Amino acid sequence: MSKNPNNELILNVINRGLDTLGESPKQAIWIFLEKEYNVSSTKLPLNVREFQEGLQKIFGVGYNFLDNLFCQFLKDATGKQFKNCKSFVECVEALQQQVPVVSCQKG
Repeated sequence: MSKNPNNELILNVINRGLDTLGESPKQAIWIFLEKEYNVSSTKLPLNVREFQEGLQKIFGVGYNFLDNLFCQFLKDATGKQFKNCKSFVECVEALQQQVPVVSCQKG
């Protein structure tokens, strides 16, 4: 994983969003993503686009609900608004280009 200090924060946001589905579905999703997309929690957020594609394949248009959750949790954790971002991937990319966030709120 990259040494970007925001990586842990992004992974925490993703796990918090997946937690809303329950522990068993969360584990099944990670297994699917690793098997089909070579995306694991140790490779995030480097593969955040592949992560998104995998979830879109699983949930179809229902992914939009998770995308909104991820965006909201990222905003809560960073205190940033990400006004020009239309998706979680865009928010993550914007965050990775900014000065590292020092604190991480866990929820």
